[in-house]
Amino acid sequence: MRTSRITLLGWVLLVAAILAVGTCLAEPTGKPRDQSAPSLGPGAATIAYWSFDEPSGTRCADSGGHGRDADTQPPGQPGLARVKGLFGGAMSFSGDHRLCVEGLDVAALPRLSMSVWVMPRDLGGYRELFRKEDGDNRILFSFQGGGTILSLGLNVGGYVECDATIDPATVLDGMWHHCAATFDGRFMRVYLDGKEVGSLERSGKITAGGAAPGCIGSSSGGECFQGEIDELALHADVLAPEQISAAYRDGLEAMKRASVELAEKLAAVYARQPSFAETVAAVRKNLVQRKAQGDRKLAGAATAMLRADFPDDLERFERRTGGVLREYLASTDDDVQVGLTDRLMELAAEYRPLTEGQWARRTPDERRRWEEFAAIEKEYHELAAQGAAKRFSPRWIELMLAAGERIDFRPSQNEPVAPYRKPQTPETRNLSPDEARDTLRRDWLHQAGGKPTVERIRSEIGWTRQLAERIAADYGVDFSAELRELAALAERAAAASGLDAELYFEVRRLKRAITFKNPVVDFDKVLLVDMPYPDGSEWRHETRHRLGYMAVPGARLLVLQGLSPEGKLRQLMPQ
Repeated sequence: MRTSRITLLGWVLLVAAILAVGTCLAEPTGKPRDQSAPSLGPGAATIAYWSFDEPSGTRCADSGGHGRDADTQPPGQPGLARVKGLFGGAMSFSGDHRLCVEGLDVAALPRLSMSVWVMPRDLGGYRELFRKEDGDNRILFSFQGGGTILSLGLNVGGYVECDATIDPATVLDGMWHHCAATFDGRFMRVYLDGKEVGSLERSGKITAGGAAPGCIGSSSGGECFQGEIDELALHADVLAPEQISAAYRDGLEAMKRASVELAEKLAAVYARQPSFAETVAAVRKNLVQRKAQGDRKLAGAATAMLRADFPDDLERFERRTGGVLREYLASTDDDVQVGLTDRLMELAAEYRPLTEGQWARRTPDERRRWEEFAAIEKEYHELAAQGAAKRFSPRWIELMLAAGERIDFRPSQNEPVAPYRKPQTPETRNLSPDEARDTLRRDWLHQAGGKPTVERIRSEIGWTRQLAERIAADYGVDFSAELRELAALAERAAAASGLDAELYFEVRRLKRAITFKNPVVDFDKVLLVDMPYPDGSEWRHETRHRLGYMAVPGARLLVLQGLSPEGKLRQLMPQ
């Protein structure tokens, strides 16, 4: 135990020493200034500055004094949490979120700079830091390509992006990193941790402006940043390299001060055990007992120690779970291991044979592996049944690793495929007459844009009359009774005003009756393919929603007997 703690303390003090040396080498001479606040604060050219220092809520005030406050849309949206930042407070982003700035007018800018501190948790695909999407007048600052690119995007004689190549491991180390970008009328430049990492010559002025809101941490609710953001600023001027490096030194000082406190906390919760699983279980138990399981920075430091002590085991765990160990340690959910293990079990079982024919086609080795997995599943359910008595058992981690090694991940080449969804086929049942009527009415209202105006009703009456005339002319069908009823409805529509849902429904009911008197409707069964919506970050893009790698399980093949929502349904597949 003593050896592990000495190693831990030495590791943290080494980090502090490196930070201190870097700061001393870069610190300019002159009168010392207050290191508790960033030097790169709001100024005369500031467009907006969000410090995220509010104690609670989702509203983020513009510290630049221009009233460009940010808030979630819709209000109270999940995915955001207040956390301790590098300077004061910060905002933690997870899952889906939309933190927007309305009325952000940035038209006709000759120069622009952006600056932000970030601590990413995940950089898969695209992760926006700031984006204002007005067509080609886009302003973008984002991580792209799985964290291999930090990009500034502007419309300067046409939209263009200055892509700086970076190593994602550099910014996924659980520490704060400073990102900045500038355009001076000739060059677009991107900076990471005080150093220029990319540039692009592009002379001209920025074409920007538009009604779209500025979005912090997302592209209008997509490509959402996962992690923490602090001190985000937009300036209508160019930050000099010296200013950017000074801003980075501010962060180094703040991290150096925090490292000593972190060392004391970490020594109290981390002690190397004989195995990776035992060490993880002990750390989580210590965090919970000290009521520190919500401390993500402490969990991140413990993860760094696990990486040093058990590099191969941690790599296996992160590869199979998507790198969630820090989140697992920091979780305040007592049953987090149940949810995580259950997820891995589902993934491992995704391609398990179901039918006798499928089992017959498996090789002896494949059948043996599935039998081994069945034993792992059985042990998992037995462990879960013991509840709180086994909440800190190392066996949870061992089962996660065992299941993870049996997962056959879906192949992907240039972009993520649809995430795994547990196959769930909805219940096949017949609708009651009232349910069928309500279904038709909802559809009819949808076709009218939810507003059954008198103008729409009169149009429907005209279309219904034309429909009856065409069918009568082509097939000799007698619509005398229907046309008399339609004339009566037309008289009511002539005297009506505003919205009249009931009159609209009566017209649609008559139109439907006329449609089904068409002799070509000589069948009473319909074959239906009922599929769930596709999923994945790109499923809405062009035709990708039609491709298999965006598909989600749970489809049905149905036969409807009777051309009505109250017809009788029969499920053909799955069986």
